Amino acid sequence: MEAIAVAFIVGALSIIGQWLLKRQDFRRQDEVARKVAEVARQTRISFDSTMAQLHTIKVLVNSNLDAAELRELEATRQLLVKMHEVVALKRKLTISIEPGTTEMLDTVQRRIDAMEDGQLNKQRQTRLAEEK
Repeated sequence: MEAIAVAFIVGALSIIGQWLLKRQDFRRQDEVARKVAEVARQTRISFDSTMAQLHTIKVLVNSNLDAAELRELEATRQLLVKMHEVVALKRKLTISIEPGTTEMLDTVQRRIDAMEDGQLNKQRQTRLAEEK
């Protein structure tokens, strides 16, 4: 019983940690965007030049965000595998499974599905943007 609790705590901490990293990354990205905007105003860079620079920044920021999201997806997949292993072990040892465990596993799987869908959508959008 303690093993499943530990697995859930470790899993929750992993997900929370990834979420906090994302929030920190968003804040950093916002700060970079603010600084770029201020530099553009101060130096009176032409509109076309500014747009080109912003596009470059957007590409760089998105690639960092994509990498973070892929790390979160992989960590969540690994968490789900470990959670299933713990449940299977408990069943094999005829140890009762905590109420809500199956629902938790389903919730984590839905989160993985949503993250995978998001990645597929990004890939489609990237292909469309590259075709233009």
